[in-house]
Amino acid sequence: MIYKDFVNSIEKKASELFVAETDSASGSLFLEIAPQVLKCKNVLRVKRKNEDSISEHSKTILITSLKNPEEITQALLWASAVKEEITDPESADLYLIVHFEEAVALDVCLRIESTEQFCRKYTLRTNEKMDQFLERTFLNQIKKPSSESFGTDPLRSAFSKVADDNITFTKKEQEKWKDLLLSGLNGIELISELFANPSSNKNES
Repeated sequence: MIYKDFVNSIEKKASELFVAETDSASGSLFLEIAPQVLKCKNVLRVKRKNEDSISEHSKTILITSLKNPEEITQALLWASAVKEEITDPESADLYLIVHFEEAVALDVCLRIESTEQFCRKYTLRTNEKMDQFLERTFLNQIKKPSSESFGTDPLRSAFSKVADDNITFTKKEQEKWKDLLLSGLNGIELISELFANPSSNKNES
């Protein structure tokens, strides 16, 4: 797969779960600080979208194409420099996605992906189809369990126990927690959504 199609596929997949930042000053800066030897490089800054809101925190995705595995050092230098520019908590949401111009042994790809130094990494493996690659990244759509399956979920029992001890944990609040816990949000986003707008009707049953 050529690099341009690789990037387009990632951007298309990201649009299913996220809203991309346009005219991002941060994105431009991150491109500027990339090592000159990285001829192919893209930065994607995205925010997760929910049914009625958009996360206030951004994820940063660095995408590059390398001629061979030896050039991974330059990509890591880029990731390190970008991480220095990102403030917490967004520094925890940095990802490096690598496209290789030549065939690379599977063990090399696995070795690159196994370390989380600086950021989480993904490589397009030789002969791997793009949909297979995307399925194993954080861009993959997390299937939300149906309401029926939730009825027998341990969460239901836990919610019932909390409601017995706390009258403010109404059915409305329980539904809100259920939807967010099953939404696929990461820890920071989840906490932000759960506690940003507490229910105004404390006495609903």
